[in-house]
Parts: sequence; structure tokens; C-alpha cells
Amino acid sequence: MWCVKQTFLITALCGLLLGAMAFCCAGIARGDDLFKLVEAGGMKVVIFNHMKSPDGRFALGWTIVGVDWSTWDGGSFGEAQSDRSNHAKPHEEVDCVVDLKEKKMLRLPTDEPFIPYTGPNSAGISWGPETNGVRHALVTNPVTNEDGSSSTTLNAWLVTIDPRGMREMEITDALNRKAVALLVSLRPVTNNEYTTTFPFLSWTFDGKGKDVFRDAVVYRDDMADVPFHAGPVDSVNLRHVYQPVEGTITVRLSDGAVLKGWSDTPVDDPFASNPMLKKADAELNQTYAALIRALPRAAANALREEQRTWIERRNTRANNAADEAAEQTRGDESAASARARDKSLLESTRKRTVVLKKQLAEAR
Repeated sequence: MWCVKQTFLITALCGLLLGAMAFCCAGIARGDDLFKLVEAGGMKVVIFNHMKSPDGRFALGWTIVGVDWSTWDGGSFGEAQSDRSNHAKPHEEVDCVVDLKEKKMLRLPTDEPFIPYTGPNSAGISWGPETNGVRHALVTNPVTNEDGSSSTTLNAWLVTIDPRGMREMEITDALNRKAVALLVSLRPVTNNEYTTTFPFLSWTFDGKGKDVFRDAVVYRDDMADVPFHAGPVDSVNLRHVYQPVEGTITVRLSDGAVLKGWSDTPVDDPFASNPMLKKADAELNQTYAALIRALPRAAANALREEQRTWIERRNTRANNAADEAAEQTRGDESAASARARDKSLLESTRKRTVVLKKQLAEAR
């Protein structure tokens, strides 16, 4: 699991994106016609009929190695067979992409594979167009928390299919790093306490009780524009003051390189928008820079580390103050949270400036 502050996760808080992450489980609950048992790679594999490539040749699937498939019932089999207490011998759960024509299987390596009915995670695949005999797909493996309010992407794979066969490349870390950079620039005082998800598909009802799945990834030449959505993590109640962040990350399909990311979400930086905070921050930065120049190298390095730690603690205190203000306010919680946050930031910044000015005087 990835974290921004080495704790960056992945979420969807709006209804549409949360639906996208829950689409597999939602579909399963309404009927077992979404499953089909096939042979691939010399074993039994279950494919999702609604997750086939446009030409119907490839599909997302799963299997459990080392179990008796004679009891396959089209649905709850996965739940029963994944219960390790039912097995005298070890077994292996696998997510995969299946070539239905050649009866071959590409394993998708993960510590938490998606097996229907067995846990909070799900799976989804976005198929790109076939060009000159080459097709790409993006596969995601998200897990939803207990109350269904957020999802964390465990894995994201780029799958390439060409005359040489099927290959996978995990791109989770690369996507995360780009999302982190965007979050840092857009929400600089949150300590990046955000969870983010990459919804490759959107999911809705058609009004007749059927699921409708649509690609959320935009393919163009050798590029894919992947959407992401991020909101404050559940453990840190920042939703009253910080709005979700949405954006797009471009991936080069030929090698999985993440090229760029962008977001139209407005920046929420109180040190830029609040004149008093802006002035206090400028004075602190000026004092800090002067002290760095005045100290020996070892002491200056120690101060840099101390300052990074102080910034994290400052932000945490401010966000806690925002949370407390929201809990005690009836009405405009966002405004009350923002005022409390800014007040805490101002007090901390001024106190830190006093401390550094004292050290600067002693250093001189």
C-alpha cells in the first residue's frame, strides 16, 4: 500500500467514482451470468463476460490453483474455495488476463487478488484500441473500506498484447508519484493525508436494472490519459476544509512511462491566500535562510531536518484545529475550519520565527 508521506493511499469519495470501484461486486450481486468457466494455461479459469476486449478474444479473469473445480456453481464458488480452512493443501489465488483463442493466461502479480465474494477488493480493465497488431489494456485492483466511503488502489497494471504474446507491467508506483507531486502543489499544508484512486472505468445503471460500464481512460496514439481522484483519508478528518482533487495522468503505452499530470482543481494554499500568513511566512523564510548561511555545514544540515519535522507538526496541529472547529460548529463548517487552521498556522509560524531569530543572534 502506497502513502504520500510514505502513507499515500488511493480514494474515490464521489458517487460515480466510488461506483466505478465497486462495479465488479455490484455486478456479481445481480447475477452469475457475468462469469464463465474456461480452460486457459492448462487450468480452469473464470472470466468476466463484461470485461472482454472489443473483439471478444481477451478477458479479465481469476482462478484458484489447487482446488476442486467440479463443484463450480457459477458464483459463490470463489467464496467457498478461497476459505483456506477448506483445504488440506495450500492453494493459490490468481488474477489474470485470458487469451480465449489461444487458451493462454497472463498472471497479474499481487498480494491481494480479487476473488468474487471473498473480500472488499474488486477489479476492472480498460481496453485500448488495437493498432498494427498491438493492443494495450489498463487493469486496476482496488479495495474498498468497510463503510464504502473510500477505495485504495492496490495495483495498476499496463498489459501489452502483440504477436509475441501477453506481458504485464505494474505502474502503480509511477502513477502514485505523479499524483503525489500534484497533491503537494495543490494542498501544501495537508501533510498529503490524501487517499487517491485511478478509476479506469465508470459505472452506472441504464434505468432498466442493468449495469453500464464506460471507459474513463482516453487512448490516443501511444498515450493513455488516466483519471485520478483524491480526498482526505478517513483517519484525518480534513474534509470540512479541503476539497477533493481530481486530475489526469498521461502514461506512454510503449514503455509504461508516466509523462505528465495535471489538474483543474484550485490550489488551496493559505500561505498564498491569507495576507497575514503570507507576511509571517516570508519573515520566517528570510530568518531561516539567514540562519542556514550562518551555521557550519553539519549544524545547517541538522537545522534543515529539524525544519522539515517542524513543518509536518505545524500542519498537523493546524489540521487538528480545523477538525475540532468543524465538530463544534453548526452551519458553515468549511469556513470555521479554514479560520481555525489559518489561526493555528499563524501562531506556529510566528513562534518559530522567534526561535530562529534567537538562534541567528547567537550564531552571529
